[in-house]
Amino acid sequence: MFNWMMLGLPAGLLVIVLWHTNADAQQEVWERHIRASGAAYQRGRFEEAISHGEAALEAAKNLDRDGIRVAETLIIVADIYKNQRRFGEAEPLYEKALAIEEELLGPEHPDLADKFGNLAELNRNQGNYAQAEQFYKRALKIDQKALGQAHPHVALGLHNLALFYQSQSNHSEAEALFKQSLAIWEQALGSGHPILAKGLENYAALLRQSGQPEAAEKAETRANEIRLDYVGHPR
Repeated sequence: MFNWMMLGLPAGLLVIVLWHTNADAQQEVWERHIRASGAAYQRGRFEEAISHGEAALEAAKNLDRDGIRVAETLIIVADIYKNQRRFGEAEPLYEKALAIEEELLGPEHPDLADKFGNLAELNRNQGNYAQAEQFYKRALKIDQKALGQAHPHVALGLHNLALFYQSQSNHSEAEALFKQSLAIWEQALGSGHPILAKGLENYAALLRQSGQPEAAEKAETRANEIRLDYVGHPR
């Protein structure tokens, strides 16, 4: 029988060497399945993409059961489910990833904003509107604290919440949030940025829904002017 002590390695060091060997193998397995999942998804082979994602998740758990790598892999699999409109299967994965990251990073960490945004979208798509609203607001609050009130990403959070209120026919709340987001984008990005054009188009749609056709036409005209200046032709 082979005796590892013949190599002159102390027992404690031997354990470390063996652990790192296994960790390296699991890292390779994780990376291989992540690549395979992405490739399968690009080819439209969604069940295969999920299968590789789940295999990557097992490898991630072997590396660090409740670590950031596990959270990242959960999100990868959840994104596949979400993009297939399998919201019920995506939601618990997003929730688990969020719980891990909240524990490791703290409840106000900037990385959590997108996770709450994902959960907001899932709940909206499933008709859980009260919960969706709370998640949209939580994502926005985190971004505002981390980035400041005048950051373009904060404007995106305001805009997303405005779109949500628009879908609920809460036109007054939506209009106020659209105006805030457009003002931030214009100040931060400039008056000719294409993001501003898209925002104006969404705002115009709300104005038409709320019986303000003249204001809507004005917003649409400005959006087209921005696109003409930016790319040479309107959308």
